[in-house]
Amino acid sequence: MNEAIKTSAAVTRTPGKALAPNLKTPDSSLTVAADLARFIQENKLSSNIQGKEYVNVEGWQFAGSRLGIIPRMGLVEDLSNGTEIRFRATVSLYDLHNKIELGGGVAECSNKERTKKFYESYAICSMAQTRAVGKAYRNVLAWLIKAAGFEATPYEEMTDVVDAGTSAEVVEAAPAARPTQPAAAPVATPPASTTVVAPAAPAPSGEPELVVRASEEDIQKLEQLIASPLLDAEERTKLLSKPIDQRSAKWVADTLSKLIVEIGLRADPKKALEAARKQLRTAAAKYSKEMGEHEYNRLMQRAQALTAKPEELRAEARQCQTQFQVAA
Repeated sequence: MNEAIKTSAAVTRTPGKALAPNLKTPDSSLTVAADLARFIQENKLSSNIQGKEYVNVEGWQFAGSRLGIIPRMGLVEDLSNGTEIRFRATVSLYDLHNKIELGGGVAECSNKERTKKFYESYAICSMAQTRAVGKAYRNVLAWLIKAAGFEATPYEEMTDVVDAGTSAEVVEAAPAARPTQPAAAPVATPPASTTVVAPAAPAPSGEPELVVRASEEDIQKLEQLIASPLLDAEERTKLLSKPIDQRSAKWVADTLSKLIVEIGLRADPKKALEAARKQLRTAAAKYSKEMGEHEYNRLMQRAQALTAKPEELRAEARQCQTQFQVAA
């Protein structure tokens, strides 16, 4: 065995060996937890599910980076068959301070999951790897995430959990009392674009208002657009963070309109590249003060690179947004 890479068991036999230099005392651990909580909150790296905050994989990676712990991708297995796309990924963690492996995690993803049914093979594979990274960090750093005030389960493992009381946008009204006055004239049939129509006047006390739901036709159209290979996995995951049939008709209609335009734009290679260049230049200009002249010039030059691909420029623009929006 390579002497530079010991097992985690070897560390337990070394008296006084700390997980990382900045976790030597309880006070220092609390300092790291407070710093972690602040970073996650400011960068919006957690999501609320059923009233609890679950940290996204980026938040777990930040926690690991504070301690010098990095993920190493291992075996990725294709478990797909004729009726299902399924991948399993294995990730290990490596402690840069102590030169040891700290264990890891195994995770799967399938298009049988409610929010993944329109994902393509590469996106299912990517999500399995993302979940494995989160699981690996969870197995080692769950205590630190809990100390920071968050749930110890990575958000990517909770994406199919929907709480109808807090997360779903459609709320069914309680049955109304039988009217004592003569029945009103029949109400016109709701338009085809909706299945439930919100009342014009506020609902009586104790009865929640109805929320307009999108039609099955609009939902299917949107799901087909989201499955387009012209969207990347990160964009698709964000759009499917909540089941489409739980979204309001307005959200579905607005998203449909935006995606039709965006996908139409990306279908033309020249227009897609120019739009991505503009997106990166806009992000760089917006945060030029925060990033400094050197980084600003680098991004502006990157936006004009002849070998740049649209998807790469869009990813860099999103990274710029995430990195500098707090300072702004």
